[in-house]
Amino acid sequence: AGGPNSSSPAWFMNFRIPFTSSVRVTLFHRNTLIQTPEFYFIVRGARDMPIQVGGYTLPKTAKLLLQKFEGELQPLEWLAVTDVKSGSGIHFASTIAVASND
Repeated sequence: AGGPNSSSPAWFMNFRIPFTSSVRVTLFHRNTLIQTPEFYFIVRGARDMPIQVGGYTLPKTAKLLLQKFEGELQPLEWLAVTDVKSGSGIHFASTIAVASND
């Protein structure tokens, strides 16, 4: 549990990530919003479980593709959040972090 209204500042999220033999997890923690730098995470795996996103069952060959934009945008300029070059896909999640000198 946790969150802004609990006695603990902890948050938790459950993401089912499709993988066949291994998964790589990279954690980046930036201690700018909280006073204590403590955190924890748990990674668990399960084989042969179907992965569903929005009611759609993904094929066993599904892969997560990270799309990043680390450039600058002009005021009122648009940015495509999801760009599928070929084939089909599902937009799983978005995280947006911005910084401005204005």
